[in-house]
Amino acid sequence: MSHHQHLYWSVGGALPHILSNQDIRSKLSPHEVDYMRQYNHSVMEFRSEFSHELDITASITNPPKDLHVLVRVVKDCGSLIQTELGSIDFQKGQRFMVRRADIEHLIAQGYLEEV
Repeated sequence: MSHHQHLYWSVGGALPHILSNQDIRSKLSPHEVDYMRQYNHSVMEFRSEFSHELDITASITNPPKDLHVLVRVVKDCGSLIQTELGSIDFQKGQRFMVRRADIEHLIAQGYLEEV
């Protein structure tokens, strides 16, 4: 189970990102997929209690130095992402200065990289 939890947190708690990756999904049994979904549900339920004060899915291994970060889009994100400034359509090759908390999960998933 610790392997599954490590996998979950290595992508910033983005279960759809894990389950849409066919290489990873093909290695998971139906019981493991159910476990991951239940674990995600528990984390989201717990997270909702603190969402205004603390993002428990944010990385603590490398604490941020700044609130805002300059990022480059490495892969199209596929939809509009809601940020403090409104919706942003991240398209490959573009650069943005955005609040780290709004996009940290996209950095962890490999869609964005810090410049």
